[in-house]
Amino acid sequence: MKIHTATTAQTPEALLNDLQNLVSDAVLLLDAAPDETSETQFALLLARLAAARQSVDKVYASAKQIVATHAKSVDATIRAHPYQALGVALGTGLILGLFLGGRGK
Repeated sequence: MKIHTATTAQTPEALLNDLQNLVSDAVLLLDAAPDETSETQFALLLARLAAARQSVDKVYASAKQIVATHAKSVDATIRAHPYQALGVALGTGLILGLFLGGRGK
């Protein structure tokens, strides 16, 4: 049974690839007949799961920080230009309403 090696994912795409490999390895381990190497492979799988969890936590924290920064920027822009923001919101709502309302006809 071929078990993938653990990597440290630096990007969301690499993390997703690592998680897919982890799941496929877990399926292989569960489908295989138990032998003396199963315990070692299971321990390696658990270690990889812990590393993947840390990577997910890092990506989540980074994304949360980016979203918070952009939300503060949007809030500051709306507070600086409230009437223009209201006009943009009304225009966007009108266009979406016409587009979605016209689909039913």
